[in-house]
Amino acid sequence: MMFQVIPVRRRTAALAAVCLAVTASSSLAQADTRHFQGGPPGVLQWGTAAYWFEGAPPDYTQDAIVNSIPYDNNWVYGGYAHDITILRGDWKFGASNLSVAHDLIVGDFANAEQIAGYHNAYFTFDWDSSHYSNGFPQYQYTGKLEVGGNTIVGKSVGSDGYMTLMGCGTQPTLYTPNVYDGLYGNGTVNLVQASIHYENLYVGAGAGSNGTFVADGAPIPTYNHSLQPEFISLNKPIPTVVIGLEGNGSMTFKNGANTVSIVDGYTGLLVSSMGIVTLGQEVGSSGAFNLKSGSSASAYAMNVGVGGQGTLTLDNSSMLVLHPYSNRFIDGAGSVRVKGLPGAPSSVRLTNQASLTTDSGVYMGTDTTLEVLGESKLKTGFFSEDGGTAVINGLNSNLHAYSSYIGQPDSPNFSSLTVQSDATATFSRMLKTGDNGLVSVFTDASITVGFPNDPTLPGHIQVGNAGVLGGRGVFQADVDLVAGGLLDPGFSPGIMTINGDFNMTGGDILIQIDGLNPGTGYDVLNVTGDLNITGGTIDFVTTNGFVPPVGSMFSFFHAGHLNIGPGVTIYSELPGNFVFDPSTGGGTVAAVPEPASFAALGLGVLGILKRRKR
Repeated sequence: MMFQVIPVRRRTAALAAVCLAVTASSSLAQADTRHFQGGPPGVLQWGTAAYWFEGAPPDYTQDAIVNSIPYDNNWVYGGYAHDITILRGDWKFGASNLSVAHDLIVGDFANAEQIAGYHNAYFTFDWDSSHYSNGFPQYQYTGKLEVGGNTIVGKSVGSDGYMTLMGCGTQPTLYTPNVYDGLYGNGTVNLVQASIHYENLYVGAGAGSNGTFVADGAPIPTYNHSLQPEFISLNKPIPTVVIGLEGNGSMTFKNGANTVSIVDGYTGLLVSSMGIVTLGQEVGSSGAFNLKSGSSASAYAMNVGVGGQGTLTLDNSSMLVLHPYSNRFIDGAGSVRVKGLPGAPSSVRLTNQASLTTDSGVYMGTDTTLEVLGESKLKTGFFSEDGGTAVINGLNSNLHAYSSYIGQPDSPNFSSLTVQSDATATFSRMLKTGDNGLVSVFTDASITVGFPNDPTLPGHIQVGNAGVLGGRGVFQADVDLVAGGLLDPGFSPGIMTINGDFNMTGGDILIQIDGLNPGTGYDVLNVTGDLNITGGTIDFVTTNGFVPPVGSMFSFFHAGHLNIGPGVTIYSELPGNFVFDPSTGGGTVAAVPEPASFAALGLGVLGILKRRKR
């Protein structure tokens, strides 16, 4: 598909006036004696930009085409223009404001192909006092670059555009509806203690393009943002950031660069600063978002790999928060969705005390990976895998979710969660495995489900108050079920496997019986080690009104060593005379009542078969 640049209606009203403290003649002479005025109307050549100083009327009908020699270090202080196109050369703007009524284009090689040799184009919007020595005036303005249309860096195939917003004690700001960092060429945008206000931001937009976006350095406290949508009112579209639309894009925040969640001035509601972020949207594209060295960002939602490849990396105390508009819900709001495609796996990586927080959930598709390493934290509502691989590794590394599916019911995709090397995972409500789901706990790590009273032992999964452990997959760990916890084998019915020991001192095991076949008709728990049940309840239920015929036999529990003690209470809502045998972990449907069946087995009073009131 051919990417189309968003059309922007040309502004007719004058933009904000530029306030300067020097005259045109003095500043022009001191800035660069090679500048000259003149040339045919509408075409200002060889380093001259569209500059009109204080006292001169702005002319929004004039275009500026800058075609200058490499690194000619041209400086311009303040101006207005209709369009600015920088074909090649190093063009700098400092100490004041620049207003462009329509488009600002940095790097358009197609218009400069007749020029042999060097074709890179540089645009620097700079505030740095080192540039204003030797009698140059020390302006006290925070630079404002207003672009009424599109800001395009690397417009055409073969072009190389570089745009830098440089701050030093103040913070220059670009106001523009749309940014194309690499439209069809190669674009690089650098923010150094600077900010961009936008509606749509594309990094690597067109097919074959390459876009690089870097926000470097913590912005000054007065502004407290490095990347923020300009239009945040709730009656306007949610802003979008696409890194790798049809091309290849990367965005990096480093050295404390950040976005913030801000309050909408009309409603007082909290809104998200980046809008909807997508990494790798179309087939063949790739998008990477990197947060480094104390940087932070917030967004409405994040899609990591849609038709292409997406990579999300958080490193060295960086932080990402997914928080939607309070009253504007769309599918995926407050979530990270990671999708993998054949040959284009997508990934999320947190390392070195990084943190990722989502209001809604993290959803991982086929051939995707998640790594939480080096004291990093992932906190989310729902954590779901369907073909993904997640690893939580290292002391103080933690996954905290309200509930989770590791693999989906009836899905053929293998999914896994591994918690190892002193890491922890906590699920407030539920942890379940699908048909091909695997949860592993190794090397002094632990998983806690619910809210048990005692700490979870290393190498164990503990299920406590209000917690549910269930599913059809495999748990590679010792499992402890305590008071208030629930073990629910299967996405019922189904078979749950515990590769380890199972110890139950309280709580409830729920066994569903809807037929005669193990795994498809009724739930089964397989334990490769010891199965010890010394307290709590085992509850046999049916959901479809199944009536097992007389003589039916069931085998619910399998273990290397089976021990179901006398303190266990057995409940059943099955019709007929269902009898559970604790010595075998099986059950039968007898022809006549057998009130003394347990005693006849020589087992003493191990439990009382009761009907649970519903």
